[in-house]
Amino acid sequence: MAALLRQGVAAGAATGLALGQFAGATVLSAMLDNNVVADFAARALRGLDAKFVHLFAMAQIAGYAAGGCWTHIGSAQSVVAYAFIRREIDGRYTPLRWIKAMTPVLLEICALIALIVCVEGWLMGR
Repeated sequence: MAALLRQGVAAGAATGLALGQFAGATVLSAMLDNNVVADFAARALRGLDAKFVHLFAMAQIAGYAAGGCWTHIGSAQSVVAYAFIRREIDGRYTPLRWIKAMTPVLLEICALIALIVCVEGWLMGR
């Protein structure tokens, strides 16, 4: 992953790679604990020029946040919220209902963050 980032930066594709990082971090964070995903993905930032670290770190962090809300297991906050809903509001609330409720919100968040990543990449000239 680190070699791909370095090659992409050299080829002028940093913005596209940052969007890919955002998407990958979002999907992985929906299925796995955010801390594990962050520990793994952040290692790819080693050795990059400092100005690119900002772009890629921003994309990754946004992905962890977005993916963490998408499923009931994606983040500690989602686990707590889901458990509260099951315990206090609707004992028959399912993970599928959670995903159905969160997907429209996630799509809005992803569209906005993708725009922000593109603007940041444009400002960097990449």
